[in-house]
Amino acid sequence: MADCHVSDFTSKTGTELVEQIQQSETTCINTLFNVSGEDSKALFREEQHGPALGRPRRDDG
Repeated sequence: MADCHVSDFTSKTGTELVEQIQQSETTCINTLFNVSGEDSKALFREEQHGPALGRPRRDDG
């Protein structure tokens, strides 16, 4: 199994994030759901995943 680092996912958005997910093993992706604290905030922020899912960013302002 290849190394799985949270920073490989938190440092990417959009197409780069999609490619990182596609290239990762399922066991790696599954470990991300156990991340906590600041890593969790960085990993699951809306502005990171919206573009990766093809959704426009929501403007709350």
